[in-house]
Amino acid sequence: MHMEKQDLYALTPVDRYNSGFSHGKQQALSDFQSNSTFNPVCNQHTNYYCAGYFNGYNITWNSLVAKGQTSNPGPTSNSTNPVPPVGNSNATATSSSISSSDSLVTPFIIFVIIVIIIAATARKLKHRKGRYKDRQRFSDSIKEKVLDKQRHRCADCNRVLNVVDWHHWNGDRSDNKESNCVALCPNCHAIKTRRHQ
Repeated sequence: MHMEKQDLYALTPVDRYNSGFSHGKQQALSDFQSNSTFNPVCNQHTNYYCAGYFNGYNITWNSLVAKGQTSNPGPTSNSTNPVPPVGNSNATATSSSISSSDSLVTPFIIFVIIVIIIAATARKLKHRKGRYKDRQRFSDSIKEKVLDKQRHRCADCNRVLNVVDWHHWNGDRSDNKESNCVALCPNCHAIKTRRHQ
């Protein structure tokens, strides 16, 4: 049976960090139980792996010290504030950049959601205002009065009205006062309607 070799380059930075963290944790447990000195060493690995390794080792070691378990970390140990070797400072910097970038993602997503909600609310409020309210029809008595005032002619082109379109002069479709009612021919009404959109 042929086993395909795992493509290590397909691992994401998070996978590498998590793998390093797990191995660092195991090594810290082993070192602590065998009374070894504090010695997190990570060589010949990626920066992401080493960052995870140092964090896993440090957190586990400090946890064991805090619990007061018996060990002999040695005089050279700094168990309360372990520091990774100088040669791998890039790994620590990478680790902090990973955690800081992860910590920025959540607030950014929340910000985008809030902006979308505000935009949707503003749009709804705008549509509730007069221009976007449901169209109300003028009463027959108002239509007759307006046609008499205009002498059955279009208010824009002054042609005799065979077909009448009723237009809300101020664009507020819910304002059905006589002063807001205008009789127009279909052409002029179409032009007015386009201008108000």
